[in-house]
Amino acid sequence: MNLKNVITGEFVFWTITATVALPKATNKKITEESQDLRKSEDIKHIQQSGKDVTLTIGSGQYSFSYPMEVAAEKGNESDKLSIDSSLAKLIANKRTGNLLKQHLTNLMHSLWLSQVMGFSFERAEKVLSDKLQVSSSQISKIYNEL
Repeated sequence: MNLKNVITGEFVFWTITATVALPKATNKKITEESQDLRKSEDIKHIQQSGKDVTLTIGSGQYSFSYPMEVAAEKGNESDKLSIDSSLAKLIANKRTGNLLKQHLTNLMHSLWLSQVMGFSFERAEKVLSDKLQVSSSQISKIYNEL
């Protein structure tokens, strides 16, 4: 986060910005509140950095949406997924995505999901345990089925 103070007369104004990274995104496909990202006045800078997009944004609340580009792995993808796989890969896979949608409905429909897409399931579960509102038996079922 960057703070910049601008003094004009007797008033001090603070300009606050943050840098946000959107993994596996293409800047032309990102929307903020269903509007083209490039048309938002609050988005200060947009940069495609390899497979990710980096944004510099002003203070406020944002809701970004975009199709995530997840490359299929060689061989049987389901065999390679585990609790150590990122949530993005687990959700992109049909079998494990359905499993998570079934047991983690609150997470799938929350703003927290975008914050933990790069986390492993195990790490996301620990970080968000109070926000998931999921019983320990449901978490155990997910661990067993992954």
